[in-house]
Amino acid sequence: MLFTIKSPHQRKFKFQMLYPQLFKAFGTHCFFYLGCLLWASFISNNFADEPKDIIENSYIGKTVKEDEMLFEVNYAISYIEKLKKDCKYYLGKNCNIPEDWTKILSVYKEFLTLNEFLTNAKTTDDIKLPASLVQPSKDDLNKIIEIIESVVSTGNLPELFKVKNTFCRLNISDLYSKFYPKFIIIVKTKMYIRDAIFYSSQQLAKKRRQNPLS
Repeated sequence: MLFTIKSPHQRKFKFQMLYPQLFKAFGTHCFFYLGCLLWASFISNNFADEPKDIIENSYIGKTVKEDEMLFEVNYAISYIEKLKKDCKYYLGKNCNIPEDWTKILSVYKEFLTLNEFLTNAKTTDDIKLPASLVQPSKDDLNKIIEIIESVVSTGNLPELFKVKNTFCRLNISDLYSKFYPKFIIIVKTKMYIRDAIFYSSQQLAKKRRQNPLS
């Protein structure tokens, strides 16, 4: 996008206009993934003794292409570095993207690959969690589902930070809450995780290829 503009001055001006949007877009992605990890942690631990069926998982038994399933999260991880360079070049300053964003993306990617994109996930017992996700207590689980249901209802993203330290060994900065007042996890029932976990779907990957952020 920027390289279609010939004038360096105009490119700099365009990037100054786009940067807040890019920053917000990455925040939205990271926090969506954070919500997905919270949800996966909840259903895996809460139903450990009595596993529940994962309903409407359209990936069961299907053969998927790893590069397509990981396209969005890989793109996001790589573009963070590009965005840092662009910020330095066009704005003459360091990018203020927190390092925790990359950590969230990496853990989410690990979650997808560890679970083979849920192609074998028939019950909550089939869900595998990355080592960086800690085992929450019963009280923690109650807090997690309470916050998730609240966020689904209100779209108030900062609420996720109330339980951020109960499930993951990540130092997630409170800086995020300043930029993202809205967050929606699409969950029709407590057992309906297909849309929440597979935001990085083939259809979305295809859309990203058609409209790259560059």
